[in-house]
Amino acid sequence: MNNHGDKISGSFFSIFELPETRYKKDILEELGQAMTNTVVHGTSRLFSGYAYFGQFIDHDITRLKSGKEPPGERPKELDSLKQLRTPALDLESLYGKGFDDPDIPVDKTNGKMFLGKTVNKDGSSRKDILREDDLPRNLKTGKALIGDDRNDENLIIAQLHVQFLRLHNLFVDKLKTSNSSIHDVKDKKLSTIVKEVGCKSPRQLYCEARRQVILHYQYSVLYDFLHKIIDPHVWNYFFQEDLELMGEKKKRKDSHISMAIGKRFLLDSFCFEEPRMPIEFSAATFRFGHSMIRGEYRINDQVSLTIAGLFRMTGNGGFLGIRTLPETHVIDWRYFFDLAGSGNDRTRFRENFARRIDTDVQLLLGPINNSSNNVAVRNLLRGNELKLPNGRAVANHILSKLRKKQGEEEQRLYEYINDSLSKIDFEPSLPELKECAPEKRRRLYKCLKEIGNKPPLWYFVLCEAASIHKGERLGPFASLIIAETFCTLINQSEPSIYHSDWYLFDVIGKPRNVKRNTTNAITELLKYAKSYNG
Repeated sequence: MNNHGDKISGSFFSIFELPETRYKKDILEELGQAMTNTVVHGTSRLFSGYAYFGQFIDHDITRLKSGKEPPGERPKELDSLKQLRTPALDLESLYGKGFDDPDIPVDKTNGKMFLGKTVNKDGSSRKDILREDDLPRNLKTGKALIGDDRNDENLIIAQLHVQFLRLHNLFVDKLKTSNSSIHDVKDKKLSTIVKEVGCKSPRQLYCEARRQVILHYQYSVLYDFLHKIIDPHVWNYFFQEDLELMGEKKKRKDSHISMAIGKRFLLDSFCFEEPRMPIEFSAATFRFGHSMIRGEYRINDQVSLTIAGLFRMTGNGGFLGIRTLPETHVIDWRYFFDLAGSGNDRTRFRENFARRIDTDVQLLLGPINNSSNNVAVRNLLRGNELKLPNGRAVANHILSKLRKKQGEEEQRLYEYINDSLSKIDFEPSLPELKECAPEKRRRLYKCLKEIGNKPPLWYFVLCEAASIHKGERLGPFASLIIAETFCTLINQSEPSIYHSDWYLFDVIGKPRNVKRNTTNAITELLKYAKSYNG
């Protein structure tokens, strides 16, 4: 089985084309080690599922064929990098090459995606009671039959992949019955869709269900994930007008071009001519989620797992000797997203809230005495290997571009970002590090002194979030890069909510008053996926 990475699906490029900043390897390793378990700000108010949804997105849009792991000392040229994903939000990690992909099992009789059955705790099967709550697998090897093997590297991301498979199958069922409804509300336009698309054959049902899943996914990324993760001023600048126009009907083909596309200024127009991935986004800015990872999670009412346990409870990790996922380890999504709502029941699920976005990175892939297992070290070395500019240089470059814009909105944004950047603290105060060992504090300050006024881009992003929003969300500098990159990726997607006349099934609860609130689209999709019974 391949992982849809044999053919180069795109390329990498630099948004800013700034000179690289080279750091000594030993300084980056010292900084990465010092960042581990420094306990800067602790737990946020955001459910931890958003960190893993970000990982799910990352696996959809980028995969660097980097060769030897961990990152080496030799710098790599952009032209030599191989992108093994189509840089578009098209769920390639879920659908691969489509209906006829030999590596992803599709039921050719009805257009549905196959799921895997769970087993009892002792590994035995009981077909009468067990649900299809696992990834489809080769039962001899345990290997997941999916478009990206990284979606089986930890239990949470694997279970999230399962929910999208279930969502696809629910949409197939919905298309087959044109008078079906969701939330007991009749879907008046569905019969028209079925008639126009011709959803009769399994292939046609598969293709339209796939299109609907991708559109819902894109909507969830822009109006739920980004709304909760990026700076609110930047989100409003890019997406508020889009959401307010969401209900308008578009009759002419390609008439729904997002206002956000017209507001780009970091990316030049040629960036839209072919799918390409900004290296500053892939190798630094969008890696903020690593700081949000907890050391342990409650996955349901009975079971808690450490990070190591999450990695072991997968096909790649061997399921502790069991051939597939035991039913005792199926994720209860109330512990990862706000499925419980605002009632009293919500309190008991707060123990899984994500860590704040800051320079405390707990994620280790093995024993702490091996620096190659330290994700902070790996990220810093990867940025060095890929010849990234430093964070201060990128910030100054963005400000210079914003300063040249004539619009009133742009000038307000420039003033806001300029003011925010002046508040970034790259040297955490001693009270914030009071739980950190004196030796680790000494090492951290030594590294920062060596780096001076040129902090690595990834470290800059984390410091900005901690300084501006106390780690609850990203600061405006990082948010600007991320928002514009996603606008570009969705613009390059097929299908895309930025193009033509599109329609979403009424399962994500679009708000009546978009100025006051956005949707909890991911939560609504998970609730809907849970209802699938095969």
